[in-house]
Amino acid sequence: MQISSKQKNPVSFNGIKGINIAKKIGKIIDTPFMQNCSEKYKDSNFQMHTMALADTITTLTLMKKVNSNKKIDEDRKKVLNYNAGLATGFGIFCGYSVDKLLDKPTEKFIKKFSQVNVNDPKLSKYVEGIKIAKPTLIYGGIYYALIPFVSTFLAERVNRGADRLKSKTKSKA
Repeated sequence: MQISSKQKNPVSFNGIKGINIAKKIGKIIDTPFMQNCSEKYKDSNFQMHTMALADTITTLTLMKKVNSNKKIDEDRKKVLNYNAGLATGFGIFCGYSVDKLLDKPTEKFIKKFSQVNVNDPKLSKYVEGIKIAKPTLIYGGIYYALIPFVSTFLAERVNRGADRLKSKTKSKA
């Protein structure tokens, strides 16, 4: 991250004292590579890309843990994996779609907000916050409000379809 002339100290991500994972993540974020990536992609939809990547990694981790758990029945493992995969795919698709649909209204809001607060010395920080909050609120809303209903419904249907296909294959053999 480039340090502006107004900023005296670079932003540091050291985390909370005693929590090692925060310190490790902070060290990764503070590397020149990550700082350069942040600067390079600052005008892209970086926030949405980061959330989508984090969600994908989390889902893959969940699927791996579900598959290795001996306490979960094999049929339930499939449903859980379908549910997680569908939720992630649907969430990412809807997140990007809604984010794109709200680009113009957000720019209009930012323009009006900037006009009203033209003399505020922190205006650029507020605008930056709005741009970060938009995809976060969209993604969070979709992921925690819409997805649980849709993915559970679809996962059960996909599992039934897979079971039917499996039983047809066994009966032919």
